[in-house]
Amino acid sequence: MKRRALLLGLLVLSSGAGMANAQPGKKARVGLLTPGVGLSPRHEVFRDALRTHGWVEGQNLTIEYRFGGDDYERLRALADDLVQLKVDVIYAATAPSAQAAKIATRDIPIVFHTLNDPVRAGLVASFSRPGGNLTGNAGLGPELDRKRIELLKEIVPAVVTVLINPSNVMTAPRLGVVEDAARALKLQTRAIEASDQKSLDRALQTMARNKPAGLIEEGGLIEYAPNQNQLIKQAAAYVDRILRGARPFELPIEQAEKVDVVVNLKTAKALGISMPMTVLHRADHVIE
Repeated sequence: MKRRALLLGLLVLSSGAGMANAQPGKKARVGLLTPGVGLSPRHEVFRDALRTHGWVEGQNLTIEYRFGGDDYERLRALADDLVQLKVDVIYAATAPSAQAAKIATRDIPIVFHTLNDPVRAGLVASFSRPGGNLTGNAGLGPELDRKRIELLKEIVPAVVTVLINPSNVMTAPRLGVVEDAARALKLQTRAIEASDQKSLDRALQTMARNKPAGLIEEGGLIEYAPNQNQLIKQAAAYVDRILRGARPFELPIEQAEKVDVVVNLKTAKALGISMPMTVLHRADHVIE
């Protein structure tokens, strides 16, 4: 789902130890489990972050990449594959990846990165005491969804179309949060499903016919979200600590330190939208 709709979009680590401090003679094997079809800039951030901790791919580090594409069910088989390879750590780049890895193993440490609530998703027992073999960080998407709806009403107070992936187990609870928040602000919501490229094309065609004033998707006019690169670097720092002997249940779930508001005035102009000054004053970054 790489396309970005030309509509209003609201997005529904510590420093390195240095190469000299990496464990002498140890070659680590990390499994990277994620949807998608290939390396992305976010995966590069993860690799670069590991390098700052002394883990260099091709030298003392091997990364086993497993991409599930649009099929979340395939993540289960890929997680089993990583377990068979006996990787040292599994880095699960999404909540569905972490859930697949959790089912696959209770022994191999799993570090996850998700914008969802990991307790609500059933990944860990609590933030302070994760328990089991999982830890990681969370952007707490459901809580941010309420604020996204508030921002949306400030800009275009009308019907909100929510583009959802029914294959993601976190869709239902997050959709409920969005609908409740919209209802409180007297906004109507309309949910449209898309789980792969073909269904996304159909969904965008449907939305074009209905002409919604607002669309909750990734990218677009305005973004209200944690800094993804920061969260990925945090996850890499936890992978490093586990490779050096830490146990997942000893590492509390980390949260985003800051949520950024990014406004794209180019898109606003193309859509004929006058961005309220109340929104611009809160923006951390403005694209002109």
